[in-house]
Amino acid sequence: MAKMSFPTIPSDALIDIKISGTFYRKLLGLSVMLAESKPLEEYKSILEKLKSNNPPENLYESNVHTVISLIYEIETCARDQKKTKMVEVDTDNPESFKEA
Repeated sequence: MAKMSFPTIPSDALIDIKISGTFYRKLLGLSVMLAESKPLEEYKSILEKLKSNNPPENLYESNVHTVISLIYEIETCARDQKKTKMVEVDTDNPESFKEA
């Protein structure tokens, strides 16, 4: 059997990375697509599992947990680094928002 070597990241390693606002918005879009692919009540129960630190039961739940956790961490870091801005959203037209 052949052997090969490659770099990997240990599970307990914490990595600092830079994220642009554009990438963050792409993650938000991905989270919306994941949410829209299931009935609302089913998606809510998956979020409750995540909130309670219960492990995902399938690949879909694992993907939701991964994306939501990444978004949360980005938002926490952005807030800590004072890189957030307040925005106003018209609830009748959430696609268009303006910074306050």
